[in-house]
Amino acid sequence: MVRFIDEKTLLVNDYRQCNPKFGRRIAAALRGFELVPFPYCPTGEVVDGIESAEGVYINFLQIRDVIFAPVFGLEADNTAMDVLAQAFPMTRLVGLCSSSVARGAVS
Repeated sequence: MVRFIDEKTLLVNDYRQCNPKFGRRIAAALRGFELVPFPYCPTGEVVDGIESAEGVYINFLQIRDVIFAPVFGLEADNTAMDVLAQAFPMTRLVGLCSSSVARGAVS
């Protein structure tokens, strides 16, 4: 739900579309930090009783000056990558097609 950009700034899943009340509660709990909304577009798909993580962009991996970010073939992919580029300007971004992993369809 939350990732640090620096000690005062956080990327936070943007719940405005799917659960605005929850988003407001998170913002209240994180008072004192600068909050940067980050795309959160879960598809709602359920596979074997587990909700898909497709559309959940905050699940990125940062190793030194490289960020490996999930992309899903959704419209929000570009927005997520743009936000990451602005938040981490000195970092190389690598988009990884993650739809099958997010849906648990890995063999």
